[in-house]
Amino acid sequence: MMHQRNNIICITMIAGYTICGDVKSTCELFDKMLERNHLAFNVMMSCYAQNSQPKEALKLFDEMLKSGTDIQPDEITLTSVISAYSQLGELRFGSWIESYINKHGIQMDDHMVTALIYLYSKSGNVDKAFNLFNDLSKKICFLRCNDCGMCHQREG
Repeated sequence: MMHQRNNIICITMIAGYTICGDVKSTCELFDKMLERNHLAFNVMMSCYAQNSQPKEALKLFDEMLKSGTDIQPDEITLTSVISAYSQLGELRFGSWIESYINKHGIQMDDHMVTALIYLYSKSGNVDKAFNLFNDLSKKICFLRCNDCGMCHQREG
């Protein structure tokens, strides 16, 4: 029970440091965690992605996959990873992540779809981004067409 409580406290503190942009403190706290579950990895990857350190987020994702544990990425993990790849403009990752999602039966939520829209539009695949946008279950009000580059004239 104590380890679980410590993990919850650490994860909460990491989330707080993330909001403040204190990546150094989040790293120190994460490195001191005795047991890392998917929530710990998620909050740390999110910290890197939200603080313009996409390569660090992707290294951590790779570590999570190779950790030798049963920790599997979930929707939150993949949304942070997609965000990191978007910052790098890596279009080829979009196809890989979509096949990974399908292969593992992960349900895409609107946050993940929004991250994919941003990835595809930033990488120049406006048609793919537009198709994903049309498939959203609800049109998210903060998703402005200027942000996604979908203001380009489309045929049809």
